[in-house]
Amino acid sequence: MEFVIDIKQYSREFRRILGRDTADLKILRCLSKDSSVAVRVQVALNLCVSDDVIKELSNDKHWKVRAAVASNINTPKHILDKLSKDESKEVRIAVAKNTSALKKTLDYLADDNSWEIKEAVILNPTRAKSTLKKLTKDSDYMIKNKAEDFLKIATKN
Repeated sequence: MEFVIDIKQYSREFRRILGRDTADLKILRCLSKDSSVAVRVQVALNLCVSDDVIKELSNDKHWKVRAAVASNINTPKHILDKLSKDESKEVRIAVAKNTSALKKTLDYLADDNSWEIKEAVILNPTRAKSTLKKLTKDSDYMIKNKAEDFLKIATKN
């Protein structure tokens, strides 16, 4: 006999905490469809969430949910690659900070118009040296200087 519980009867705060802390895949699937953005964000950040739920949440209408998906180190690389092209700068920043992102994804983001995204790529320890070299030619002198500094460190190692 399966025990069924109506999660919607609980407060948003309880559902948010449950989304953050549970490892139960059925509960996470249920909470991924919650009307509250805060609850869906916590589900997207949960390291136990399944790939199919992450895929659904990567298409969420709210950028905060997509940014949470992009922040999760267990998000599949092909989803991170897709999110690197998201309309929301915050989502692209989250991908640029994710150490699980592919080098080619980070290299793609190094060409973004946003200095914040370029800076996040520079600070991501998994980006390629060739990406740093590319950023040393950036028109933004702050990005150029930071890339040069990180390239010196990377070359010493």
